Amino acid sequence: MFKLPHSYQGLTISELPSNSIFYVLNSIAKTTKKNLIFVANNDIEAQRIYNILNTKNFAVTPLLFPAWDCLPYDRVSPNIQITNARLASLEQLANSNTNQYVVITTVNSILTKLLPQEVIKAARLDLMIGNEYKISDLARFLIANSYLRVVQVNEPGEFSIKGSIVEIFPTNAQNPVRLDFFADKLEAIREFDPITQLSYNKIDKVTLTAAHEVILNQENINCFRAKYRENFTVDYQNDQLYESISTGRIFPGMEHWLPYFYQKNLVSLLDYVKEPLLIYNQHFQLAAEERLKAIEDYYQSRKALVKLPDQEIYHPIKPELLYFNKQEIEQLKTFESHIIFDNYSSVANFAIESR
Repeated sequence: MFKLPHSYQGLTISELPSNSIFYVLNSIAKTTKKNLIFVANNDIEAQRIYNILNTKNFAVTPLLFPAWDCLPYDRVSPNIQITNARLASLEQLANSNTNQYVVITTVNSILTKLLPQEVIKAARLDLMIGNEYKISDLARFLIANSYLRVVQVNEPGEFSIKGSIVEIFPTNAQNPVRLDFFADKLEAIREFDPITQLSYNKIDKVTLTAAHEVILNQENINCFRAKYRENFTVDYQNDQLYESISTGRIFPGMEHWLPYFYQKNLVSLLDYVKEPLLIYNQHFQLAAEERLKAIEDYYQSRKALVKLPDQEIYHPIKPELLYFNKQEIEQLKTFESHIIFDNYSSVANFAIESR
């Protein structure tokens, strides 16, 4: 039976059996009453632990916060499912003052800076049956929060308007919804199958959140344009990124310029979690340093090759704008409230040591 000592700040738990994660995290959550941030070794381990916590009677609400599945300074955006999972977790953390959470993340993820909480909060809209909403205002909200208007809704982040019917696939939902209006009054909300397009389930309300970590409203577009021109010489004819963003179009890989879209500085995952207890293993610093070195290598490679082989222009931003630097990694490692898991093993017992 695992029991957390009264003084747990800077605690090291050694020889932890790999199959005891649920019981140990559950005990820590119950004893400390704190929100937990657990840094897994990689995405596979993070998903496995999240699945375990999500299917068992865990003391607090588990949230998965995966890393982008693209390389630093890549020409592609993160997978839409990963973006959805990240935004869903950030939305819950930003808008909840009462729930207790355990956030399952990775080294790569926790070292990447995030859009400010105020942006996430402003990107939320609750729609309820019986309330009045102008379809034109709803369309403006969706476009401002990076939803894509299409003829037929099939994927998360898409919407369509067909007279008094508005179809939306919220990024935080399993299925798209069909909104039925009479004038400005929302009369019905039904889930529907994106393949057959048939409605099948009535619901009373739906919550809309941002479709991308880059929110392409006019304020953010203007901010990007100003910062981009301030730091780079713009080739207006050949810079596809600048041209696309200027016209409000989603561009593959635009997340790699995330800090240019917001007036406020980006924040860390810890800023989203109230009084967090950070839990990581003994390999955290080494993994963080290796990640930092890889980021720097990718940056220097991009910097040395402004024009890509297909003549597309790529101006990389400084790493410290989007990723943690060495000093910030050290601050994570020595975070005031933390516990270290030392040496996963298959042994039946484990030792506790205060440092």
